[in-house]
Parts: sequence; structure tokens; C-alpha cells
Amino acid sequence: MKVAIFTDSFLPQVSGVTKVLEEQLRYFDAHNIEYMVFAPRYSRVDDSGFKGQIIRLKSMSFIFYKECRVSVPNYMRVKELLKDFNPDIIHIITPFTIGLCGLLCGKQMDIPMVTTYHTNYAQYMRYYYANFIGMGLWDYIKWFHNKCQLSLCPSQETKNELLKHGIYNVEVCPNGIHPDIFSPDKRNEGLREKYGLKDKVGLLYVGRISREKNMDLLVEAMNMLNRQYKDSIKLIMAGNGPYLEHIKRVMPDNVVYTGYIFGEELSEVYASADVFVFPSLTETFGNVVLEAMSSGLPVVAVAAGGVKDNVESGYNGFLVHSDNAQQFVSAVVRLIEDEYMRKRMSYNARQYALTLTWDLVFETLLQAYDSVLKQPEDGTVVLI
Repeated sequence: MKVAIFTDSFLPQVSGVTKVLEEQLRYFDAHNIEYMVFAPRYSRVDDSGFKGQIIRLKSMSFIFYKECRVSVPNYMRVKELLKDFNPDIIHIITPFTIGLCGLLCGKQMDIPMVTTYHTNYAQYMRYYYANFIGMGLWDYIKWFHNKCQLSLCPSQETKNELLKHGIYNVEVCPNGIHPDIFSPDKRNEGLREKYGLKDKVGLLYVGRISREKNMDLLVEAMNMLNRQYKDSIKLIMAGNGPYLEHIKRVMPDNVVYTGYIFGEELSEVYASADVFVFPSLTETFGNVVLEAMSSGLPVVAVAAGGVKDNVESGYNGFLVHSDNAQQFVSAVVRLIEDEYMRKRMSYNARQYALTLTWDLVFETLLQAYDSVLKQPEDGTVVLI
């Protein structure tokens, strides 16, 4: 099978979308699946670690979010490259300029197309004073997705949202985990001492530090927790983003900022914490939630989006059914005070994560490709 992939987000940008796509390409490399990726060009990038062809297109920073890139693809050049590659299927990761180029090529060249809905774009726009964009964005997303034979999304909650907005032929293909990389065995007492977690309950947040991640709720929760537990807790924030400097000004002083971390260090940070805290309202899945669970951390999160598919309140964490700091704090306090509960939920979190390995996820993806290629005349795609 030969797959052409179109994405407006790719390495070295750090995001859930780029993480999933990187894992997908590693899987393709391991299983000898040919691919060609059309992605934005960044100033510093090395694609030599991939076996497939990575075509970098000229790009510039996005006005609302400097970490993201906007490209203006040369349609004729892309079409020629695609013709030479002769793919069996096109997989569109994002619906913007590069994704739109892929859609136009697929339609004109009569190549079957699958697209994935990874990001709640309309909700993101609300955090950047761009409601005027968000209001019309669902109409565009509906038009875009319904031009493809199949739309994939990572959670049942997200599928329900897409169906509600008139998008059909939607199937769930969740994200996955490497349980050997994210493991409780990576716990490092030396690292705990380095971050001041000795004799404390270590709270952890991993991800972009940006407005759409609902960081203000975490700030409010930490200030409330510190009224009683300041000497008993410390929060590690592993990430970076446009909201970081603001967060540093308003957070209390028992917070450690690591910046983005990767590889073994990230695995050790996860496993060396005790509770994962995640305030985001905008996730279609929440990769970091699954990484935390695989590392043996119970999760306290807001019951919104795809996170609801993974966190079972009272089993592997707590879902707060409101964007309410007091409820969030109450859930964290239960885990601070009850070590037995923490350990029980830690075990349950790990067991749940073991059911979502990347190999199983990409077997589902290949099944989706096959279903599209064997699609009946009525256009219905059924995953068995």
C-alpha cells in the first residue's frame, strides 16, 4: 500500500497531532508501507530518520498562534509529485491549506481519501478572540470532511460532536501508547529529589502552556490547594507555550517549570509524579492523559471532550463535571490524603493504558484504509 499524507502540522512542532503522525510514520517504516508526506517547512528540521519522502512546503507563522505554520502550496508541483508517487489512498491530517491542497488533488485525480479530526479548531478560536472565525469554522469542517470517503477521530465523544454537526461516515480510531516507554518502572527517586518532591505529593501537568488548555483553572486550583497543603505538594509543569510568562506571574511559588522535555527524561518525570492534573476543555483525545496513565498516575481532569473516553471517575482518576476550581481541588485533595486510593487508581490506570498500544491502533487505521479502498457503491464505510 502507498499512502500520501497531507498535514499542516508536523515536526519539529510539539503537539498531539505531530506526535500521533510521527508514531504513524514509524509504524509505516517498520511494516514497509510506502508514504509521501506534504508538510510545512521550518527553519531547522531533519527528516532523515524517516524512510518515506517528506516534502516540505514554504510556510509562515500563523497570526493567532506563532507556533503553528501556514503554507501556500504550489498546487501544480504537488500534483506532479503525487502523480509520480501514485498513491493508493490520501490521508489528510488537517483541513487547512496543505490539507485543502490534498483534497483538491484527490478529487481531481480520483484518489480515495481519509481525513482525521484531531483538534477542536472552533473551540480553540474562542480563546484567541476569534469567535468570528469559529462561528463559520464548523460549516467549513463539515464541507471538508464530507468530501472524503471516511472521517476518523480519536474518541467516541468527538465522533458524537462530528455527527451532531452533520459530518457522516465517521469512525473512531483512538491514539495509543508505548507501555515500555511510559511505565511506572521509570520512577526515579533522584529526580524526585531534584524537583523537590521528597516527602511531597507530586502533581504533574504535561503539554502546551496556552490559553486553550484552560490554564487559569489550574492556577486557581493551585492557589486554593496551597491554603492547606502548600508544604505537602508541588506542581511540575512540563511544557512551554505562549501563556507561560503569564502563568509564572500568577502561579504560587511551589511550581517547577521544566520546559518541553522528551525521551527518557519525560518518561521519568511522568513516573516520578503521583497525580496527573489536566484542566483542558478542548481535547479530542488527550495523548498526555494516556501517557500519564501508562506511567501509573491517577488523573484529575475536566469531563470534556475525548478525555471522557479514557478517565473513569473513581476507577483510574476523577472527572470533574464542571469547569469549577473547587470541584477540581476536591478531587485532588482526595488523592493527596488517601495514599491507598492513589495506589489503587495507579494500578487501574496502568491496566487501562495497556489496552491501547500503538500497534493495535495502527492495525485499526490500516483496516480503515482497506474499508475505503473496498467501499461499496452507496459510499458507506463499515469497519469490522
